[in-house]
Amino acid sequence: MAVVRKTFYALRDCSCIPVTLRRSHGATARSAAVRASARNAVAGSVVPYRVITTSKPCFAVDDSGAESGSSQAASDWDYANENVFVVGRHTGKRSENAPRVDALLRLNTSVDPPRFLSELDFFLEHKLIDAAAELWKKYRTLALTPGSGADIHGEFLWKGAWICATTHNAEDAAWIAEQYEQLGLMPQKRTLGLLASTHIHAGQFELALKRMQWMVRLDFVLHQDELLQYLNQSLSWKSEQPLSEILLPLGDILVETRFLCYKKASLLGVLRAYFKALYKGVADGRLTGAEIHDAIVSAQRILERWKVADHLLWSGMVYLASRGERLDMALQVVRASHSRTHFKRSSLSDPAPGVLKRFAYEALVVQAVAENREADVAALIWSADGGSTMSWHQAAVVSSHFIHVLGGIGRLDLCSVIWDTFRERYDNNVSVINAYMFVLTEALRPREAFAIFRSFYQEGGARFSAPDGVTYSVLASALLKALEMQSGDRSADGMATSPDEVDEMVGYVEKYLTQLDDNASEHVRDAETAAQPLSRRALRARKRKEPRPRDKSERKTRANCLQEKVARIRIYMKKARRPRAKEDRLRKLQCH
Repeated sequence: MAVVRKTFYALRDCSCIPVTLRRSHGATARSAAVRASARNAVAGSVVPYRVITTSKPCFAVDDSGAESGSSQAASDWDYANENVFVVGRHTGKRSENAPRVDALLRLNTSVDPPRFLSELDFFLEHKLIDAAAELWKKYRTLALTPGSGADIHGEFLWKGAWICATTHNAEDAAWIAEQYEQLGLMPQKRTLGLLASTHIHAGQFELALKRMQWMVRLDFVLHQDELLQYLNQSLSWKSEQPLSEILLPLGDILVETRFLCYKKASLLGVLRAYFKALYKGVADGRLTGAEIHDAIVSAQRILERWKVADHLLWSGMVYLASRGERLDMALQVVRASHSRTHFKRSSLSDPAPGVLKRFAYEALVVQAVAENREADVAALIWSADGGSTMSWHQAAVVSSHFIHVLGGIGRLDLCSVIWDTFRERYDNNVSVINAYMFVLTEALRPREAFAIFRSFYQEGGARFSAPDGVTYSVLASALLKALEMQSGDRSADGMATSPDEVDEMVGYVEKYLTQLDDNASEHVRDAETAAQPLSRRALRARKRKEPRPRDKSERKTRANCLQEKVARIRIYMKKARRPRAKEDRLRKLQCH
């Protein structure tokens, strides 16, 4: 009885049945349920649909007259519904279940929009995407009849957009957009988002931009998913279309839209992704000449539109301005960034508030050197009257960046100026010392690096003023450089390293490795005693003291690299001592 009642309500609620005929369909529903039970078929809403469709020309339902038309439908439905949930668990491809899907498709002998949508929902609900796409394409023109109504048309086009996005059918997505314009319908936000996503996946950026512009005109919120997909695809897509024609129009949309993302964090992520795309385009050479100037204008408009103070966005702005030979603009952005101390850090690795990324300083310094304006760059750290324009931590990070960049372009004289000035006005900082030792090592001046390390080691200091793993790694590299120079007779001008000095520096490195081993043994002992019951407070204290897994792996890798360098140093030292031992024996024989 419950099945009959369910079938009756399904018939009554169907919009394809006229209101004046609903009362007379009760007997038909009961008869259909009985016949379906006799055939062991499911008495769902689709079987009575076939009964009503068969008897429509008579404007009345006769059970015996409809029996021949509904028997084949019931048989097909029985065959298709036999393992429908097994089909639903399939990946959406119809290759292994083609007979069942064909049986469902054969039920569509005529176009009835509500019935069409219900069966389309059935396919989508059971994840039969290929079958849904075939059904939608089969009746996509016939379903948009004038008598169906705007609601039916909108629902049909929305489901088609979902199918196109799932099957990546850009051709049908363009057809759907044309139908919206021809029918004068206003698409939903989700529909335009799906159409834009389909065009982005196919590399049709111009059509994707049109869908986004449509969303802007309708005051819809631009979602981060489509925007991030667009930016990622624009960088990875290989086409002859210039990157400027893909990225810069998107910048106009980001400026013109009233609503960008639902959360501030999502908005910031989209803007960072856009600036990153501009940065990669310039760095890879895909944006050159006048295109860089257009990118600068686009980035500047976005910063003015959304008024977001973010060190990553400002780093991108400095990079673009420097590469576009607009040094004054870049310096202005850097000064504004250094004056801010309340930046929200994107990760724990961000060194200091207000400090930009290294790639921004690199482009800034290179352009300043090209224009002979090194003094303007130095003024970012120290004022003309000898004072400082930033804190000790900020000055240390910026100075280390400047030393690395200047050393890379061969301006060791400017590196020395920055190093001397920093030592005069600040305490020691390990990042600055590491940078200067590295530059000296690359310039084949290892003895100066040894002298700096020796004084640094003897002075000692707190966390940021004591040698770290990077310091010892640079020291080992300097030792290898010195020994290679001696073996190749490339040392000159008093740069030769004495054996005692080499032994001294190797001793420092080995002592550091011993400390690392002791710390590792300490962690092992802690792990062995971890089985003992501890209070909750003691467990929290131990967790705070334990290094993170990433720190452990980095420490292990650094220790392995140092051990390899020390082994190579020992090999060089053995080779160097053999000739000296032979000379000593000859000297003794001559003396005797």
